[in-house]
Amino acid sequence: MKRNVCALSFAGWWYDDIKQAFANQPIALLTWEHRKNQFELFFSARGKRMIEDPQLQVILVKDKGHYHR
Repeated sequence: MKRNVCALSFAGWWYDDIKQAFANQPIALLTWEHRKNQFELFFSARGKRMIEDPQLQVILVKDKGHYHR
């Protein structure tokens, strides 16, 4: 059985370059933003573009929780 890659995971600061390279490709985009909390992501221009992008299916955001060191 032949399997193809259907998702690409990358650091959030590469979003603009990755989006430009894979805009018309049938591939899911997965990213993380570990230098921002969820509110910084929601209120930044790039964050809004990321959230509204249907090709970008996962955005992991590091947020300090109760057990964060």
